[in-house]
Amino acid sequence: GGILSIQRGQGASSISSGTGLGSIHFTDNAGNKFAQIAAQGDGTAGTNDYPGRLLFLTTADGNNGTTERMRIDNSGNVGIGNTSPSEKLSIEGNVFIRDTSNNDSYIYFTHSPTANRRSYIGALEGTGNSNNLVFGTNADGADGVERLRITSAGNLAFNGAGVIRNQATNSLTMLSGGSASNLGANILLYGQSASLGSSANSTVFRSSGTERMRITDGGLLGLGTSSPS
Repeated sequence: GGILSIQRGQGASSISSGTGLGSIHFTDNAGNKFAQIAAQGDGTAGTNDYPGRLLFLTTADGNNGTTERMRIDNSGNVGIGNTSPSEKLSIEGNVFIRDTSNNDSYIYFTHSPTANRRSYIGALEGTGNSNNLVFGTNADGADGVERLRITSAGNLAFNGAGVIRNQATNSLTMLSGGSASNLGANILLYGQSASLGSSANSTVFRSSGTERMRITDGGLLGLGTSSPS
C-alpha cells in the first residue's frame, strides 16, 4: 500500500529528545490550528537507534493554540494529561467508566487477555441512580468471585455476609450468620469511645474509653481487671 513519509533534513545522530520530526496540522482555510499530531525524538538517536514519541494536541474552546492531551513514548507507554508516563497507561485527571448495556462497569485484572479467571473492581447499579462498589478476587484455577461490597448506603459486606453498617449515631454493627432483622452472632459498638481491639495478645472490650472486659491468650476472662488470674 501507499506510504506517507515526513522527513527531517538531518541524520539520526543530530536528533535527540524533543527534536521535532514532523507534524500534521488540522486547520481552517486561514491556517488556524484546531488539532495536531506531532512526532518527536524521544532520546538520543544514532545508528540503528531511533527512539521516537507521538504527541496528540487539541485547541481548547476560547483559545488559539494547541495543548498536548496525550502521548505515546518510545517504550509504548501512554500518557493522558501526563507527559512522563511510567506505566502502560498513566492518567492525570478523572476517569469516567460506563457500560451502556446495563449500567454495571468493571475493571478486570488478569494474566491473559483471553482468560475468564480474573480479579475485578466493579460499580453495580442499585436503586435509582445509586451504585454499589464491589471487589472480587479469583483463586487458583477459578473465576473471580465477589469478596467485598460497599453499598450505596456506605455499608460493607464481606463475601455477601458479615455486614458492617451504621446502626445509629456514632455506632457500628458487625453481623455474622444473620441479617439486619435477624442479627444472629454479632458485635455492636456504640458511641465515639466504644471499641474492640487487641492488647498484649488479649482481646479487649472498652466503653467510654475505659477497659471493661478482657480475654487473655490463655483463655482467662477478666471483668473490671486487665490481669485476670
